[in-house]
Amino acid sequence: DNHVTIIQDHLELSATSQIYPGILKWISILIDAQHLETVLSSVKSANTKAILKISNFFSTLMIRWPSKKSNLLSKMTYGKLSDQLSINLLWKGFNSTDLARLLSNGQPLSNSFITDPAFAEEWGMFYLFCELFSRILLIIDDYEFFDESKKSSENIAFILYWSGPQLKISNVIEGSCIKPIYIREVATKLLKQIHARDSRRRFTPEHHWLMTSEFDMSTFAKSVVTEEQDLERENEKTSMDKRQPESISPRLGVLHNIPFVIPFDERVRIFRQFVRNDRESYAMFEPRTRVTIRRNQIFEDGFTNLNAMGPKLKNSVAIQFIDEFGIQEAGIDGGGLFKEFLTSLTRIAFDAEYGLFLSTKEQLLHPNPHSYACQEIQLRHYEFLGRILGKALYEGILVDAAFAGFFLNKWLGERSYLDDLPSVDPELYQGLVYLKNYNGDVESDLSLNFTVVDNESRTIELIHGGSDIPVTKHNRINYIYKMVDYRLNVQIGLQCQAFFRGLKDLIEPKWLKMFNQQELQILVGGAYFPISIADLQQNTVYADYKDDDPVIINFWKVVSEFSEEQKQKLIKFVTSCSRPPLLGFKELNPKFSIRRAGTGTRLPSSSTCVNLLKLPAYPDENTLR
Repeated sequence: DNHVTIIQDHLELSATSQIYPGILKWISILIDAQHLETVLSSVKSANTKAILKISNFFSTLMIRWPSKKSNLLSKMTYGKLSDQLSINLLWKGFNSTDLARLLSNGQPLSNSFITDPAFAEEWGMFYLFCELFSRILLIIDDYEFFDESKKSSENIAFILYWSGPQLKISNVIEGSCIKPIYIREVATKLLKQIHARDSRRRFTPEHHWLMTSEFDMSTFAKSVVTEEQDLERENEKTSMDKRQPESISPRLGVLHNIPFVIPFDERVRIFRQFVRNDRESYAMFEPRTRVTIRRNQIFEDGFTNLNAMGPKLKNSVAIQFIDEFGIQEAGIDGGGLFKEFLTSLTRIAFDAEYGLFLSTKEQLLHPNPHSYACQEIQLRHYEFLGRILGKALYEGILVDAAFAGFFLNKWLGERSYLDDLPSVDPELYQGLVYLKNYNGDVESDLSLNFTVVDNESRTIELIHGGSDIPVTKHNRINYIYKMVDYRLNVQIGLQCQAFFRGLKDLIEPKWLKMFNQQELQILVGGAYFPISIADLQQNTVYADYKDDDPVIINFWKVVSEFSEEQKQKLIKFVTSCSRPPLLGFKELNPKFSIRRAGTGTRLPSSSTCVNLLKLPAYPDENTLR
């Protein structure tokens, strides 16, 4: 109690505040490692009340002294302190509190309930648990997840968004320095980390994360789009720094922060509506852009003519192709030629021989970490590709490319951690896991320091003076963190920044944050689920054929008997992408089409720019097959 009182009375440190040096000297003892060990020396045998007091000491210290928060969490997570105040002990202690019992019984969160001073210390314990668990998840390769903690975090985070305006989340809970907004933020952070783990390697039942029973899904999409438009109009009048946290509607709060409680298909519909609204507001001011592209210089001409357009790429673009003989190709671009251009350009740009992207062993694309890719012209190419991928998302054009998860993380404004490393560097991953679990003398046995040798045999210091700092038992976690950060974030940092600059010219970052990295890949490249021939048939249009024509009847009989691989090849042959659209073939634009292409036994052909299959009138089923 005395410790907490000292902090609350004397410690109000922020970016702008000052504190008398004499007081600061004595208060600094509070975060001294030896002092903290003394405070926690009897915690293992302490009762819940004592653990509550100690938890609130640490929570108060982190909130009042934010500049020391990261260092304090590191000591508590990986040092000697972690043996004394473990995550298991905290969770067990919280579960024995009155607050936990009320939450597990479905007690609704009201303003009086969440700000009740009787629960102040218990909220402090929950806050500390979330902070510690979140920090642990950054560097573990596998962990025994606390399923009940996930559910409590999900319920608390959801309710604090859904009921935020009524709960006055910026008010301090009486008897502490904890605010509901702090609890919401840390519960959300932890929840997103656990959901990301579950997305990579599922450990929860299907639909486990959804909370659709809490609101009317039939009106959710329409309501949230309307609220987004209202917020945009408000933004024009009010600067972000003056807006209160409560001012964002409950639906938008959920959608922007814990979107995974909403079904994926519903979020895709919302995304499409956001794009339609943006297109309508933009189309009023910009005419159509016409661009000439030489077939043998697709990337170069695309970069020259389109990159400087920036956000104007939202406008309709008409492509005029020039063949290899310098002659204009016949045809008027109604959208199909641009799709053909975009498909051809991405095929060139994502080829490893072009030098901008490399592939993992699973053939997942990521930016080239070589210094060549950091040159100014290459960074402009990354920016251009960001705009092109943004244009594909804007137009709903699927791109037949799969990206590494740690690269997709950058689209979402997230950093990557240890669990993302195996896909790009499995050897380094195994080495770091070995180091983390090594029981011998790390310093003398392994002889490591805080440096890394890059792809070009240059020695890079991970921290200032790293070549003179040995890796020891006590700092190895920091070494692992720095090594992973360099490999997944620093090495490709400039490339990703350039790419995202281009991407956000067309796609609002908050739209992308409605999805995780796996869902974002589906948004870009289509869904990885079996192709429904029945759905395709229902959404096909015909030219010079009717749906009861014997040729068409035979066609659908034959393709319905295809293997999944054959179906994918057929779809790619006609549309240029082997995967179906997210919400089914009704979303394909232009529609999947079949046109009569004479008679005889010549092979069918296609025009992928307009999703057209040119099918000769084969005389019988066997010939067609």
